[in-house]
Amino acid sequence: MKGEISFSILLAFILFVGINIANNYSYSEEVEKQQLIIKDKIKSYDSYGLEYKSDYVNTFTPPKAFDNQLITELVKNSGWSQRGDSGFIVNLDAPLDKQICSAEIIPLTPKNSPFLLTLGNKSVEGKIDSTSVTVNFLPNCVKDVSQIKFDVKSPVDVRNPIQEIKLYTQKTIPPIDPPTCPPDSYWDDKLKQCVKIDNHINGTTITNSTIALKVSNSTITIVTDATTKVIDKTTPIGTPLNENEEEEEEEQDKDKEKDKSK
Repeated sequence: MKGEISFSILLAFILFVGINIANNYSYSEEVEKQQLIIKDKIKSYDSYGLEYKSDYVNTFTPPKAFDNQLITELVKNSGWSQRGDSGFIVNLDAPLDKQICSAEIIPLTPKNSPFLLTLGNKSVEGKIDSTSVTVNFLPNCVKDVSQIKFDVKSPVDVRNPIQEIKLYTQKTIPPIDPPTCPPDSYWDDKLKQCVKIDNHINGTTITNSTIALKVSNSTITIVTDATTKVIDKTTPIGTPLNENEEEEEEEQDKDKEKDKSK
């Protein structure tokens, strides 16, 4: 009948608006990583290994593993390197004011060497088996880091040059709510303005469809006029209509046919 909206069309309308809003906004928290540069915070360091040539040892020192500079054609003497079972300790001039949640070890040539990275009192072991090795200290990030220790095991004739060890903290970004629009409108992020709902869904037709809708922590506004009826005729799947419901549907179909013939 004219002025009547079936529940399925109403549900389709809610789904259509919901999808548009969901595409424009993320209501979940986001995590942002931030690199901490510590090259100017290093107070002292020490290293060990089987390489004793002074020019080599004095060139590839532990602080160069934290200078945020990778080895390039122009910069060849960057990073830390030693031979065989080796490692270093770096002491900072003061505990870091931000916690460390992860690290990235960037070797020059991965050689599958086992390593142990220690920040404060927390250690994580792994293997240098790729050009970028991620070390996670989650779920409990390390606070007040004042010392960094790195140990690597390898054969006596193998060097393990490390271009860089990057340290990361992270912060949680709260979800962003969309701007508030009038009850008969919704925010369109592409247009950057409130759009009237009536104009948006005029002429929308959905047939032979299965609609699944999950709505939480939301406000859904439906605007109707005085002549509009909202009819909920939802029947559980697999439940047959009784005789009265079948007769009612037949009457409505007949009314629709009469309206079309006018």
